[in-house]
Amino acid sequence: MKINKLITTKCILMLFPLLLVSCYDNSIYFDMNSQSICSCNKHIISNLLINGLNNKDFYHFSKKSETKGTNAFCVIKLNNDYILDGILAKNLPLDSFKLKPNTEYEIENHTYGDAASDKLLIKTNNIGNVIYTNKTSCK
Repeated sequence: MKINKLITTKCILMLFPLLLVSCYDNSIYFDMNSQSICSCNKHIISNLLINGLNNKDFYHFSKKSETKGTNAFCVIKLNNDYILDGILAKNLPLDSFKLKPNTEYEIENHTYGDAASDKLLIKTNNIGNVIYTNKTSCK
């Protein structure tokens, strides 16, 4: 009887840490051709922060609860499945978002709150198109 209880206790203690680990991750990369932030695990992106390193631009995109979302978030043509919040205002019109010319941005994916966020860096040219990223694929 004590042996069965001991084995059961050991099994529970071994399995408990596995329950704390997320089944998903927040890994992302930037696809230069489509000008999109892409999920490495092909799951829907639902919580994305875009922060200008000029300390002037901050954008938070969150997926509307009743919508499908996407696993490739285009920064040129925004998806209507998302809500845009700024640093001082909530529910901004999507067309108020535009990457600024000659600016660096840090992008963070916080889709799965129990997994570590992933970050990438992008830089824009003189018309606001992304010309550089530090991650062009999943590793």
